[in-house]
Amino acid sequence: MKGKQRREEPMFACVRLEELIPSGHILRRIDRWIDFSIIHEKTVDLYSNTGRPSIDPEVMIRMMVVGYLYGITSERRLCREVQLNLGYRWFCGLTLEDKVPDHSTFSKNRYGRFSESGLFRELFQAVVKQAQQHGLVKGQHLTVDATTVQANASLGSLEEIIIPYDPEEYLDKVERENPTEEPPLANTGKKLSNETHISRTDPDARLFRKQFDKTKLAYSDNVLMDNARRVILDVEVTEPNLHQEGRVAGEMLQRSQFAYGIKPETMGGDKAYGAGFAVRGICEAGVKPHVGLAAQKGPHI
Repeated sequence: MKGKQRREEPMFACVRLEELIPSGHILRRIDRWIDFSIIHEKTVDLYSNTGRPSIDPEVMIRMMVVGYLYGITSERRLCREVQLNLGYRWFCGLTLEDKVPDHSTFSKNRYGRFSESGLFRELFQAVVKQAQQHGLVKGQHLTVDATTVQANASLGSLEEIIIPYDPEEYLDKVERENPTEEPPLANTGKKLSNETHISRTDPDARLFRKQFDKTKLAYSDNVLMDNARRVILDVEVTEPNLHQEGRVAGEMLQRSQFAYGIKPETMGGDKAYGAGFAVRGICEAGVKPHVGLAAQKGPHI
C-alpha cells in the first residue's frame, strides 16, 4: 500500500532535541568539554541590575561559535540558520519554541557591548586555561606565524585621504616614505598607497601585494601556538607588513606568559621574525628565538 505523508501538524508533539543530536557531532563534543558558564561571570558588569532581562549573552556567544565553525559570516544568515537547524538550536540552548535573537540585536551586542569591553580576549584566554588544566598546554616551546587575510573590500572602495599639507610638501613626503610604486588606480591614473587612500567600506584594511600577485586590501592574522598539542595561545590582527608582524610577536609572547603563567624556553618562526626588532621583542620576554635569517635588513637590536 502506497503511503502518503500528511502535511498537517499535530496539535501537541513530544520531541527532545537532546535525542536528535548524534553523539559524535562536533557541537556535542564542544559542549561537553568547554565550560561556557564563564560567559556569565565575564559579562556581569556589562548589564544593568534593573529593567527587563536581556537576551542571554551565552546564547549569542554560542551563536558566534556556530558562525565560525560553519563559515557563516553574515549575521542575518546566521540567525536564519539557527532558526532552521536543530543542531544549532540545541547547541545555543534554544528550544523549538524559543525565538532566535534578531540580527540587529545580535550585531549591536557583538560590535558594541562585547567588542568594546575586551570580552572576546578574556573568553579566549579562559578557554585556553581550561585546555591548560587538562594538560594540553605545556608552554615550553612555542611557534609564531602570520597569515594574510583578504579584507571584504575592493580597491574600488578606496578614496583619497584629505591631508593637512600643500600638494608639493605632501608629494615629497609620500615619495620619501613609499619608494616602491604601486599600480595606478583604475580609471584615474593615481597611484595606490596606504598614505594617500583609505577604503570607505573597511577603513582599517591596508593595501598589500605579494610578489607575482595582485594588490588587494588585507589584514595580517598573527597566531602564537603551543607546540605540544598545537593549542593557539594568542591571536592579534595587524596591518599586513613584516614590521607589524615582528613587533606583535613579542607582545603576544609576553601577554601569554602573564595570562597563563607559562615560562617558554624557545619560540620558532620563519624569516619574517629574523629582523632585529622582532628578535629583540622575543629576547626581552626571556625566550630564545629560533627564527630564519631575515630577507632584508631591519633595525639593529
